[in-house]
Amino acid sequence: MNKFINVLLAAGFVMSLGSCLKDKKYNDGLIGNDIDGAGVPKVIELGIINNAAHNRSVAVDFKDAIVEVPFLTVRLAAREVASEDITVTIDTSFTAALLLGYDTTNKKTTARLPTSLFSYVGSLKVVILKGTRETVLKIKTNAFNYDPSTTYGLGFKIGSVDKPGYIISENFGTYVTTIGAKNKYDGEYSLDGYHNRPTFTFPYADVPMNMVTTGASSVAFFWIDADDFGHPIGVGPGQISWYGNTIAPEITFDPVSNNVASVKNNGGATVITLFTGPGSFPSRFDPATKTIYVCWNYNNNPLRAFFDTLTYVKPRP
Repeated sequence: MNKFINVLLAAGFVMSLGSCLKDKKYNDGLIGNDIDGAGVPKVIELGIINNAAHNRSVAVDFKDAIVEVPFLTVRLAAREVASEDITVTIDTSFTAALLLGYDTTNKKTTARLPTSLFSYVGSLKVVILKGTRETVLKIKTNAFNYDPSTTYGLGFKIGSVDKPGYIISENFGTYVTTIGAKNKYDGEYSLDGYHNRPTFTFPYADVPMNMVTTGASSVAFFWIDADDFGHPIGVGPGQISWYGNTIAPEITFDPVSNNVASVKNNGGATVITLFTGPGSFPSRFDPATKTIYVCWNYNNNPLRAFFDTLTYVKPRP
């Protein structure tokens, strides 16, 4: 117990020291999103005000339409608003390295957004106008051309500032923005249900599940705890396992009625189909509550069926 307390005390000391160092850099105007004290330098930085993140994710509806998407915020962190127009040149040549760092830290896989899928609104020379504190770099894109199973991204770095007297932020001089296509069924859900295979009939409850866009009206089960596409099974009271990522159902909805049109396997050769046999209920999406009800089975075996209810929790990160 004493050892545990000592560890906590040591950790508290390190955190306190870190806070002091951070506060000094805030005071020195070298980091942060809220530099407003008297006498501090005028710092140019990337990111949303008062948000310490060095990245953000945006989603675009999976439909055939060209849209403008706010992609990067460029800010003046200073006591006063800009006294002149400030042109900031953004550099994207570090995208590969920034995406690698982002993926390593967040255990994700991100593809560079191809130039064929977007264009900048304006250019990479953005202007913080006199009398303001920030500007937003936007892109034009059509998510209908995306691979819906892919997350894309770009990395940004402040290249230069056209006026003297401004400092490029040390800590907020780089940024990553990711983007993907999401349909209305996409999101993070809580999964409840059961499998009717003898000895594996134990219910599974409150299982965090991402429903990932794979098409205009289709989503696939991505089991968050397994970090892969797939689906749990109950193997004992309060115990769950799975068949692996080769049993990974994908649901396709009728976009007009929101009824489930079909279920197929997104992960292997085993045949997965919509199940309408004994014990099943109508498979559908309820737009009022964003709840998915789906019954499915594999190998066309009525004793290899799943009966699932997915309750919407929040947008998928």
